[in-house]
Amino acid sequence: MEKSPYELIHSFDETLWRQGLEALVVEHSPAAIEAVFELLSDKAWRKRETAAKSLIEWGPEIISMLIPRINVQNPDEFYWILHIIGHFDDQLGRGKIREYLDHTDPEIRGYAVRALSICTSMANAQILYPLLNDPNWAVRKLTFERLLAFGESILDDLRKLLSTSKEDPNHPFVALFVKIGKEGVLPELTRYYES
Repeated sequence: MEKSPYELIHSFDETLWRQGLEALVVEHSPAAIEAVFELLSDKAWRKRETAAKSLIEWGPEIISMLIPRINVQNPDEFYWILHIIGHFDDQLGRGKIREYLDHTDPEIRGYAVRALSICTSMANAQILYPLLNDPNWAVRKLTFERLLAFGESILDDLRKLLSTSKEDPNHPFVALFVKIGKEGVLPELTRYYES
């Protein structure tokens, strides 16, 4: 007797659970989506990652189905849902992730930083800038590293921020500006502080 995809995804055999997952992706029904969601908190990291990739492939329409499932009490599922939402430059998803940037737990803030930095849009960078001054050093470091990946696309924006804060320079912004702009921005930075 052949097993259904819903049964296959619970197999310990990677070949079988992958076949089940692929069948559910093709099925694309509400029941299939629910079954894939459940894999986001599976014990096997590989299943969680593969389920997340499958949900990302379904596109931004998945965001409205994911948001009601966000639950900080289930760290694996929480991480993966934010990760999936972060792949889309979507205002609803961005707003939901943004809520967690103020969470009391630095680990939760870190998850939100990671999610918002997947899509390197200017809107996401501007939301992340304040976290360069987060009270937790690990969140500050993570934010800095993730903003580095935005590269030169945020250089002009950082330039504007620095020019408005000459009197009271924000050192993480200066460091990020120099790290992204390299030697090319040093003369400009010197002029800022000489004037």
